[in-house]
Formats: sequence, structure tokens, C-alpha cells
Amino acid sequence: MHEFDLDDPHLFKIRANNLLRRCVPLDEAKKIIWKYHNLSYGEHFNGEKTTAKILQSSFFWPSLFKYTHALVQRCDMC
Repeated sequence: MHEFDLDDPHLFKIRANNLLRRCVPLDEAKKIIWKYHNLSYGEHFNGEKTTAKILQSSFFWPSLFKYTHALVQRCDMC
């Protein structure tokens, strides 16, 4: 079984549980992190909770955990 699947124009990573996660470039990843960190109802989740929300939404990039934690640490409102 292969680890990735290309459904033009999107690349998906096939996880061990056969769930697909859409691979995103880092410039799009930053927007996704801030979207899930600054939710409309005012929550500013920590790095782990933000990462969990991103994974639940089926997004993935190789440095997801590290990059999310770093950006959340720089949030001025937190």
C-alpha cells in the first residue's frame, strides 16, 4: 500500500487507520493554524488542542506539531 494519494490538485497522506489527510504547503499551514487557534467564539487553544483540531479537520504537513506549537507561542493575545 502506498502512503500518499494524488487527487489533482491535492495530495493526501494515507494514515495507518486509512483516513486521508490533505497535505498543505507551509504558507497555507500558517493560515490554518491561526484559523483553529483564533476560533470565532474567542478560544485561544494551546498547541496540543490546536493541533488536535487541525488533525480532526483532515489537514496534515510534516512539521505540524512543531510549527503549530511555535506559532501558538507567539500569540500576543495569549
